[in-house]
Amino acid sequence: HSENPSEADLAEVLLSPENARILDGADRAICALALKITLSPHTIAEADIDTLRAVGLSEDNVVDVIACASYRTYANRLNYAFGIVEQEPDGSPELTAALSRLKKDREE
Repeated sequence: HSENPSEADLAEVLLSPENARILDGADRAICALALKITLSPHTIAEADIDTLRAVGLSEDNVVDVIACASYRTYANRLNYAFGIVEQEPDGSPELTAALSRLKKDREE
């Protein structure tokens, strides 16, 4: 994966992590599980965890991925419940458009 990704690369990660050029197999597996934790935690199965192991993550790494994604989801929902909403990020038109599209898709 790229050490200095462009904003276009970051936009691609946000919109389509499974196809993003700058992500390797481990990054893709982490993104896939994080998305499941966020959007449909009831669908997580042992196969999802096995995928992380298959791309080289240790048991400690797997626990870290689950804990970090779960905490981020919790913190974001808590902030929304209290009306603390993040400001729109600064960035290139590509990144801003990607974030807007992602936000719109999640609202539908």
